[in-house]
Amino acid sequence: MGHGLDTNDGGGSSPDNGTGETYGDFSAALATHASCIGNGFLQSDLRRLRQLLHELLGRARHRLAKHSRNVASTVANFTQTTCPQPSANNPNYVGPCGKDAIARAQTTKKREGHCESYPSSEALWDLAARDMRAPLGRGLDGRRPPLVPVALDRSAAFQCNVSGTTWTRTAATRAACSSLRTIDDDNGNLADGTPHGGAIAAAFNRHGLACTPTPAGT
Repeated sequence: MGHGLDTNDGGGSSPDNGTGETYGDFSAALATHASCIGNGFLQSDLRRLRQLLHELLGRARHRLAKHSRNVASTVANFTQTTCPQPSANNPNYVGPCGKDAIARAQTTKKREGHCESYPSSEALWDLAARDMRAPLGRGLDGRRPPLVPVALDRSAAFQCNVSGTTWTRTAATRAACSSLRTIDDDNGNLADGTPHGGAIAAAFNRHGLACTPTPAGT
C-alpha cells in the first residue's frame, strides 16, 4: 500500500530507496497503529533480507525500545556499522548513504535500502508515540490528515556523507524534518517556531536528523 501511495501521490517516487522504505513502512504503521510490521513476510528471494532485519532487531521495526539493543538508530551507529551491502541481484537498491557512496564511486560503502530506512522510520515513530504521544492515525493537531506521507512527498528523509571515517547526516532541501515543520506552521513564520516544533526537533535529533536550525516551538 505505502509504495503504491509513494508512486501515485503526485510527487513521483521517493528520491532514494531508504526514504521510499520509510514512506512505505510508516504508511503501514499509520494504518495498523503498530510499530512492528511485516510479520510473516515472504522469506524467498530478496524478501528474506527484510525478514532477517526484523529478527536482528527484535522484530519491532520502528519502536527503538523494543529493539534488542534499545538505542536510537543513527547514520553513524547503525547505517554505517550494521546495514549490509545491497544484494548482488539489486546492487543499487540503496538509501541516502548508499546513494552518496555511488556518487563518490565508493561502492564498498553502499548500504541496502530497507536497512537504511531505520533512522528515519524510528524518528517518525518517536514523534508520534514518544514525543507527542498522539494517535498515529491523526495529524499533529488532531484535525489534519496524517502528515508523514505529505512530509516525504518529493523529499529525501535526509542526505548522507560517507567520505569521512564516521559517516554523517547532512542537511537536505525539503528533508522530512523541515517538511514537517513547514506543515506544522500556523502563521507563515517559521522563525518564531511551530506549535509542535519542540517535539519534531526532539524526535529527529534523537536519531541525528534534526532540522537546522532547531525550531523553537513547544
